[in-house]
Amino acid sequence: MSRAKIAVFVSGGGTNLQALIDARKSGALHSGEIALVLSSSPNAYALERAAKAGIPSVVCSRKALGSQEAFEAAISQALADHGIQIIVLAGFMSILSEDFTRRWPRRILNVHPSLIPSFCGKGMYGLKVHEAALAKGSRSPAPLSTLSTRSLTAARSSCKGRWTFSPATPLRSYKGA
Repeated sequence: MSRAKIAVFVSGGGTNLQALIDARKSGALHSGEIALVLSSSPNAYALERAAKAGIPSVVCSRKALGSQEAFEAAISQALADHGIQIIVLAGFMSILSEDFTRRWPRRILNVHPSLIPSFCGKGMYGLKVHEAALAKGSRSPAPLSTLSTRSLTAARSSCKGRWTFSPATPLRSYKGA
């Protein structure tokens, strides 16, 4: 059975990327292979995680490329160069245009660490999301995966899981944190 080639788009620390790498190592991710890590930031720690796991990576910075069109052209070229079939947005802090997402129907999965809109928006990324959930008294925020569509608000929930936080356990000790 051939595995789907997956690109994981990141912008920061890469904790979701690490969870995917760990899932692959454990055998939980068996029908896909992470064939590329694409970062919008040259300083993202996720690039180091990719290098340690032997996964090719590329940086496509909208700021460095100067326009949305050039940014998405660079992304498209990287995806073509690596034969990518599925995109996972895992803490990717850049917005992709309707034109780009239309070319990847039902093949872009966005992973967000909690229910939207409860813990999202400016400043909500990485551990800050979980810290905000705990500060608000939530003990079981739901990780959310959505199939991304042409509209930022029209994403369809594809799967949800739950975990329970214990106030006595340091946040960084949770898997993937």
